[in-house]
Amino acid sequence: MDNFLRGSIIDFINKYGFLFFNKKNVLGIGLGYKEIKNMITKELCLHVLVKKKVLAQNLYEKDKIPKSFLGIKTDVIETGELNIKNSISNDTISVNEKDIQILRKKTKIIQAGYSIGPFHKVAGTIGGIVFDNNDERIPYMLSCNHVFTRGNKGKKGSSILQPGVTDGGYYNGNIMGNLYEKIDFIYNKSKEDYKNPQNVVDAAIAKFDSKKLLYSTDIYKIGKLTDISQGNLGNKVQKVGRTTGYTTAVVISTNVSTNFQMEYGICSFKELIRTNHLGDGGDSGSLVVNFENKVIGLLIGGSNRSDYIAPIETVLNYLNIHFDFDN
Repeated sequence: MDNFLRGSIIDFINKYGFLFFNKKNVLGIGLGYKEIKNMITKELCLHVLVKKKVLAQNLYEKDKIPKSFLGIKTDVIETGELNIKNSISNDTISVNEKDIQILRKKTKIIQAGYSIGPFHKVAGTIGGIVFDNNDERIPYMLSCNHVFTRGNKGKKGSSILQPGVTDGGYYNGNIMGNLYEKIDFIYNKSKEDYKNPQNVVDAAIAKFDSKKLLYSTDIYKIGKLTDISQGNLGNKVQKVGRTTGYTTAVVISTNVSTNFQMEYGICSFKELIRTNHLGDGGDSGSLVVNFENKVIGLLIGGSNRSDYIAPIETVLNYLNIHFDFDN
């Protein structure tokens, strides 16, 4: 029964999700468990993500969200406004200040979790060290497209610094590599574009500037990666980012379609994973892994209530790269 219902909800999201994007305040939809009186049940439903919950009596009939739709139960979830996480935010997550100081400094060994960015006043996080599928000797630094390019603005070959400029990296001596490949965003041009999300990843890779640079395939404080995996409902996950360091969360929605306010417009994404609050501005690009150290995805953005992850298998396929789990 669960598998049938799961398939039905995913099919609904893909085919009819646009019906909810016409409603005021709706930011996205996804698959998840229904919550009753702050208790998460094991009943699958359609998560309807809204910026702010509004009493039904204050909504026009066309903007009201039904308790069920085509036989599928709904659950309205307040998320706050969604945006990318490549700038410093005022969100509050308890952090280890010693770790933060380390992750924002220049490092002799390039490693996941440290600050990185282009020649602009932004900083994101190194997601990990990955390798070319066509030549396993070529390593790259993986992060988000919006970290390396400021929303498609960066050109291939442009310099990538460690640490990012926000963390004092604005010197030629801090150039660690050059933008090698990116997956450009498709920006919404009209309201109709909200109904058919085109973006599935926010990712880019930089090629090392010198063969002499040292790197580690481990994640700071998490350690060696073991494999890749899907993000399933209820999975406990962890990440390390340059803003909040080591944090943990739980997967609460999958197959999410939603809209993000990017630096130069709005982009509609699909097939994302949603967790409770995992990171803040500057944590974009962090690898999100489960507690078996299997990579789930790449942190791309969120709000002060929840965060969104691009599935790692999609990221690897789009960029034609892989992890080295043997070293």
